Amino acid sequence: MLETARATAEQARSDAERLEHEAQAGLDHAELLLRASEELAQTSGLEDVRRRLRDLFSGVGKPAYVGLLVAEKVADKQELRRIPHPDIVYAMEQEVPLLPTDAAFPGARAFRERRTVFVPDRQALVADHSPEAVAVFDRMGFSTVLCLPLWGSRALLGVLTICWTKPHQVSITERATLTAASGYIAQAVERALYLDERISVARQLQEAMLTDLPLADHVETSALYQPSANGNMIGGDWYDAYHLPSAPSGQPASLMITVGDITGHDMHAATVMGQVRSMLRQSWADIPYAKAAKFGYSAADVDAIRARGPAAQVRGAR
Repeated sequence: MLETARATAEQARSDAERLEHEAQAGLDHAELLLRASEELAQTSGLEDVRRRLRDLFSGVGKPAYVGLLVAEKVADKQELRRIPHPDIVYAMEQEVPLLPTDAAFPGARAFRERRTVFVPDRQALVADHSPEAVAVFDRMGFSTVLCLPLWGSRALLGVLTICWTKPHQVSITERATLTAASGYIAQAVERALYLDERISVARQLQEAMLTDLPLADHVETSALYQPSANGNMIGGDWYDAYHLPSAPSGQPASLMITVGDITGHDMHAATVMGQVRSMLRQSWADIPYAKAAKFGYSAADVDAIRARGPAAQVRGAR
């Protein structure tokens, strides 16, 4: 009778611990989805997305590593670029920064086959993947790997990689939670790629409008352009230097220098900056005769230069 009671108590205690574990897991899953919806909605770039992943998954299954692979074209070939953590050095991100989509790695396989890939243990890794993949995961000390494709609104963007150092059983509930979380991550990645592309285009536009400084007699010129303390931002600041046309009367050409700023740190500011800068290059042609004399031009000089047309009005422009 005593043995029966003891066994019943032991079973009840085991059931209570199991229920407590399941309840805690349910809370962790709910917290993950809530935090993913809140935190990832505020990200502004791929580095920001990568930074938040580590803390986001700290409670669910306690993985040893959470990585982000993003698809990109490299020399006309699509590869998966591993986004490194901006603050923490991970050996995986240093050892395998780029992964060909045809590589026999779990992450590449998930991207190639467009489905979730789960590797429960080393035996499964050896059976389905390359010796190179096995060697890398052995060096990292990973036993279990889960790779989730990140779907954007129009295409597959990359892969979320979750690794554990100890064998980890991913339940149906946990997989469903991680799949839902990967949807929030995919939205953040798509938004980050869009913002990064806009910044890149604006940077190229801005750099293209910065003039090479012209050579000038008796004047030494140099320029330093720093649009913002934040390397991910662009600005509306500009500098410009160019020679005014040579006067027909033989007066030497004057060197014009302009420096200015358009409020803002976006594509609009860079575009307006370019318009203002270009207008200033042409504005000298509208200088009244009285002011033109300050630059060494006579009224006849101004009339003669205007008669030559816009193509002759400013030289030294790119």
